[in-house]
Amino acid sequence: MLPRVCLWSLFRDDAGENIARYRQQIDALDYPANLLRLYLVEGDSRDDTLNELRAWAAEDSRVTVVKHDTGIDRMRHTPHPARLQCLADTGNTALEALAADRWGELACLLESDLLYQPDTLRKLVDHRPDNAAISPFIWIPGTDRHLQFYDIWAFRQGGKMFKPAKPEWYAAHYPTDSIFEVDSAGSMVLFPAGPIYDGVRYTDQAIIGICQQYSARGYRIMADPMVNILHPLVINPYPLIETKTNGSE
Repeated sequence: MLPRVCLWSLFRDDAGENIARYRQQIDALDYPANLLRLYLVEGDSRDDTLNELRAWAAEDSRVTVVKHDTGIDRMRHTPHPARLQCLADTGNTALEALAADRWGELACLLESDLLYQPDTLRKLVDHRPDNAAISPFIWIPGTDRHLQFYDIWAFRQGGKMFKPAKPEWYAAHYPTDSIFEVDSAGSMVLFPAGPIYDGVRYTDQAIIGICQQYSARGYRIMADPMVNILHPLVINPYPLIETKTNGSE
């Protein structure tokens, strides 16, 4: 029997196309609708994001919408302390709502702008070992249309950030046909829900702090290179690591 899954996502200035795409992807999931609940937090938007999310919640009893403003300026794709604090504050608002219901067996961070296939969640559920969290590989299209790994700040192994590199580099340095353990992951991470019910929350290190708390409780954090999703094109502050013929960096 498939487990009940709570999804949490954060929204800011996402009215129109972004929310429509998010809803479309949720509706297309190859997962029983009655086994999903969504906890959506909107904060500091200057557009109609909150009203659009509330309209969705009025139509769909699975959807909970919470308003939480931080007053922190928007800073995209940077590990600035103020941005991490904003993520922690809004993320914890979602986790408080999720924990109050204590409904799901699994809880999944799902960034609101990710692009994924209908079978993504089902694959993560199927691939996740007991006593572990799991995350797919996440890519962004580069300016010359190559793919480059996304969220290298959150994905870490052996205390080191993942590299801003192409799939070929990752194929030379990591398994391609099996999951493997990492220190932390981000953007989309499927967790056992129990620790959240027991008080695990974001820290000033955002999602890394959650992963650290799970690890301290004996859970493993796994990366799944067999499940690949996309993040829309961003300006990446890190230089691309090219694949060398000898497999070195």
